[in-house]
Amino acid sequence: QSVVSAKRAVSHEVIQKMIELPPLQYKSWQTARDCFLISFAMMGMNSVDMLTCDPAKKNEVVYQRKKTTTRRSDGAEMHVKIETCIKPLMKRYADRTGQRLFHFYLEYADRGSFTRMLNKGLKKVGAMVGVDDLTFYAARHTFATIARMPEKEGGAGIDKYVVHEMLNHVDKEMKVTDIYLVRNWRILFEANKKVLKLFDWSALQ
Repeated sequence: QSVVSAKRAVSHEVIQKMIELPPLQYKSWQTARDCFLISFAMMGMNSVDMLTCDPAKKNEVVYQRKKTTTRRSDGAEMHVKIETCIKPLMKRYADRTGQRLFHFYLEYADRGSFTRMLNKGLKKVGAMVGVDDLTFYAARHTFATIARMPEKEGGAGIDKYVVHEMLNHVDKEMKVTDIYLVRNWRILFEANKKVLKLFDWSALQ
């Protein structure tokens, strides 16, 4: 784990506090908090992919990760299963037109304006849960950190290679191995479920 990601990641307790926050004063704060938790529960989904992602089919979201799509022969395809715990938030932001997974693209012209809103709102949310300068990207780093952390330390104890696949990373060391492996999405779904089970999501119901 790099020093950079360690700094960006927040603790298990902070995620739990975020889940349990009461309804927030402003819409942008609420959206920022909700999107952070959605990203965490969807294996570190990026904000740009939240804008462009197609609707789910049978509780499974399939998308091409925009950040790495041009650098990958598989178009950086990602599959994520929507777990029950996060469904209340997924429904809150669902695109009623059926064009995309979320309705954010109807409100924000581009990734820049959407990400700015998220990070601005998260400054306020961070202050409520005791984190200075909380950013949206911390959801992704926190997911990876907790997934990888040994069970005896309160993490999910997931194999490094599986975490790498969950994040859909381009990794020079693992690239060659990837050519010979057909991706088994079920392994990733089970690993994600293991991470999410470390938290009490009942406050979202």
